[in-house]
Amino acid sequence: STWGPEMLPITVRVILLSLIWALCSCSVKVPLKRVRSIGKYQDANAIKTNDFGQLLFGRKEPLTNYLDVQYYGVVCIGTPCQEFKLLFDTGSSDLWVPSKKCTQPICLKRNQYVAEDSSTHISLGVPFTMVYGIGNSTGFLSADTVSVSTIKVPIQVFGEATAEAKFDYSQFDGILGMGYPGLSNWPWANPWFTNAFLERQFKDNVFGVWLNSDYKDENGGELTLGGIDIWKFTGSFTCTLVVEELYWTIKVSRMSAGSHSLCDKPDGCNAIVDTGTSFIYGDKDFVEPFLESFGAEKDKSGFYEVDCKTARKMPNLEFVIEDRTFVITPKEYILTDGKRCLVKIVGQDMKAWILGDTFIEKYYTVFDFGSNAVCFADAKQK
Repeated sequence: STWGPEMLPITVRVILLSLIWALCSCSVKVPLKRVRSIGKYQDANAIKTNDFGQLLFGRKEPLTNYLDVQYYGVVCIGTPCQEFKLLFDTGSSDLWVPSKKCTQPICLKRNQYVAEDSSTHISLGVPFTMVYGIGNSTGFLSADTVSVSTIKVPIQVFGEATAEAKFDYSQFDGILGMGYPGLSNWPWANPWFTNAFLERQFKDNVFGVWLNSDYKDENGGELTLGGIDIWKFTGSFTCTLVVEELYWTIKVSRMSAGSHSLCDKPDGCNAIVDTGTSFIYGDKDFVEPFLESFGAEKDKSGFYEVDCKTARKMPNLEFVIEDRTFVITPKEYILTDGKRCLVKIVGQDMKAWILGDTFIEKYYTVFDFGSNAVCFADAKQK
């Protein structure tokens, strides 16, 4: 059989690829902006919470952060380019944008795709529905050239949304899924990243995500396609295999918050690493008793608020992955404007935890399709 880097142990593969990428000059960066307003917090955070019952040197795409909640980058669709601000979402696999045929007020506030203005548009007409935790988008499928930075994919299938529900506070136009092909709602058409790899737009079937934790910086982060950015992390990687090739689901052997255990399964709990979810979500039977023991109170949206003086005394969250302990401190899981303190941990009825942007801000994350693994290293912040 043919030998290649993908046959190496995961951690060794990442180290080797880091050295290779450090010697090449194929990086493309796309900046992200950050706008933060705690007043709109609850509605904005609810935008992307998937119903889970059911982003060296490659190409770099800048991400923009909104309300410490949303990270999006600029994507071109059509010929000539029609620009859209899209959420790069590892918790889904499909691509959709508002269609010019959508006449809802929410669509009129966004960039809308105009099929007639693109010489490479292909009409498919197949209806679609995308359902998220609190909203959905519906419309029909089309195909066109879709470009992220310098990576261009022709005849990419995507959804033209003609109706959206409950996306009012989102600052992005639509979503570009970065999950496995098996998660797609239209399995006969590959996700954009899969097609880009098959089109040999980059050699390595991997992407890295760095999210900026500096709330005052308009640069929200960076998505590196086909590689990793050696300047965005420090130390070594810890890699773990995915549990199933759908979501980027991994096994966390132990979860705790001080004396509070957050997982009672002997072999650990599953966790989905999701750039499209803002916070950390977990089993409410463990999350809620922990938060309420510090006097946190749930609001009508299901999020917890705690007295800011008490917030400083709350314990670290600890997640043990492949024998390494990953720590999220109260400063990192409390969102505050100086007067109110909102907890970025949410309890829900769910089979798997979700390690969202609150976790990824702390740890540079590599999503490796080639090894079916997720790798973490300490993110380098300014």
